[in-house]
Amino acid sequence: MEPLEPRMLLAGVPLTVNTWLDNAPDIDGDSIVWTATFDGDSEIMLWGGVTTRQLTDNGYDDVAPQIAGGEVVWRGWDGNDWEIFHFDGAATRQLTNNLWNDWDPQIDDGVVVWSGFDGADWEIFLFDGALHQLTDNAYDDMEPRIDAGKVVWSGSPENRSTVFLYDGATTRPLSGGGNDSYHPQIDAGQVVWTSWDGNDEEIFLYDGNTARALTDNAYDDWEPRISGGQVAWTSFDGNNEDIFFYNGASTLQLTDNPDADYRINHSPRIDSGCVVWTGNDGNDPEIYFYDGVAKQQLTDNTVEDQEPQLDGGRIVWVSSAGGDQEIYSSVVPPATQLGTIDFCHLPALNPSEKNLWFRLQAARNGVLSLRCDFEEPGTIASLALYAADYTVLATSAPHDGGQQLDWRNAVAGAVYYVKVSGESTNIDLKIANLVRQTGSSVTVFGTNENDAFLFDASVARRMVVNGMPYAFAASEAAAFSFDGLGGSDDVEFAGTSDSDQATLYPNWGTLTGPGYSLSLANVETIDYEGGSGEDTVWLWGTKGTNSYTANPGSSEMTGDGVSISVTAETIYARGNGGDDAVYFTDSEGDDLLQYFPRWATMSGEGYFNQVNAFKVMYADAERGAGGTDTVIFRGT
Repeated sequence: MEPLEPRMLLAGVPLTVNTWLDNAPDIDGDSIVWTATFDGDSEIMLWGGVTTRQLTDNGYDDVAPQIAGGEVVWRGWDGNDWEIFHFDGAATRQLTNNLWNDWDPQIDDGVVVWSGFDGADWEIFLFDGALHQLTDNAYDDMEPRIDAGKVVWSGSPENRSTVFLYDGATTRPLSGGGNDSYHPQIDAGQVVWTSWDGNDEEIFLYDGNTARALTDNAYDDWEPRISGGQVAWTSFDGNNEDIFFYNGASTLQLTDNPDADYRINHSPRIDSGCVVWTGNDGNDPEIYFYDGVAKQQLTDNTVEDQEPQLDGGRIVWVSSAGGDQEIYSSVVPPATQLGTIDFCHLPALNPSEKNLWFRLQAARNGVLSLRCDFEEPGTIASLALYAADYTVLATSAPHDGGQQLDWRNAVAGAVYYVKVSGESTNIDLKIANLVRQTGSSVTVFGTNENDAFLFDASVARRMVVNGMPYAFAASEAAAFSFDGLGGSDDVEFAGTSDSDQATLYPNWGTLTGPGYSLSLANVETIDYEGGSGEDTVWLWGTKGTNSYTANPGSSEMTGDGVSISVTAETIYARGNGGDDAVYFTDSEGDDLLQYFPRWATMSGEGYFNQVNAFKVMYADAERGAGGTDTVIFRGT
């Protein structure tokens, strides 16, 4: 086999455990029907998501069930011929009662179609509460399929099989050209079928306006299935049979190996961009799945797993061992593809109607975090993280007013699934792969977009990265770093109640205090709040022109791309060769300003400011503000 994603080894739930034959399943959401053969005949069984119900119990065969919207149709033997039966969710009704065979029933939105023999040939019938005969001609019309009130089938005028479409009012042919066309399927007004081109079989697609060939090659392509404008089919290249997938824009070959990926009557099935099929692993048939990005093997055992069906993320299949066949089902939810994620924000999600699934790959080794915040107070939602094989890795817990989980063992490039569930109709989901911890060192990464990083040393080394909170006990981590990478990145810092120190440059810096250190790189804005201790900060400007305001206990450096604001008791600032200017303001108490050539200090109760290498210096003592201010000028 070609390389696959890690095997799910799907934990299928047996819907049947018995000693007779269960087969021919069909699925609609969480409802599944199948044929069970026991006591000398076949009966129809319905699983409604929790329990199984036997829909028929008679002395004749009932087979080929189809289900849609909780309603079931099948054909049953009445002792003379095959008739059509319909279970509407409450009671069973016999739709036909004649002397001829009625075959291949299909149902959608309560409307039933089938092919019936009229004594001369096969015609198409429709039941929507009343019986309608859609065809009445001198040739066979068979293989009806229905979706949203539109019906397709294959008819054989002039001994050439042709695909026809009934749009609710009129009937017209979709295929032509003198070649046989058959096996039509319909979804949302689009139709696919198989057509003989004179040499081999090809796949055709009618998109609602025109018909065109999806394949044109020298080998057979057949039994297509369609969902949402996407098509899957089987192709034989002369050596083996492989699965192909048209995603609406281009065609992908999902399998390419020496073992047959298709077994008789086991064509691929497609729903919401996902494909399931039976393949051979070299020993026996297994179930395979394509989720729109990668192919996975779902089963790996010593029995035969075949006849897969797929709808809404639930898969049903037949597992055969010896003379026994059982029905298995499991959920492989269709997931929104997010690609490789370092940070992602998905607002206004509504998981109240159904669980929401997302597929991603981690950008780096480290912590993979999920967080949801609620727009409606009192509502509930939860998050779960799954590995590529759908093993649950972690579930969320209440955190800072939302729900959050942190998986600390993420691997770069590995596939993960996220499930969002709950009653909330409006939540914000954040996914972050920005933190890595090695021993007592924590590295935080930004993205190539604008990032916001908060470090609060006063509360359990609390960090917030793009709205994603983290907390580390002093025993867990001591050395922290943040690299903003690209974009325009903002850093906020809150110090401890003890003495903290910082050296801040235009786009990097180092910060230290009791039991911690923090280094910054590739940041554009820094806001430093030292806390209640005796804090000291050193500031550096750029080689361009900077403007610096020195206030009692605080300061701000701007200009030439610099944005640094500081609150601390002692602040040293230095220009760096540009036409830099400093502005001093006084306190309400006694202040002392000392001017030296190229440097100056200003001090008062509880603060000290010193500047160096500024070409222009200004000072403002507000008259009547209180205190006695002193200025000392010192020459060269």
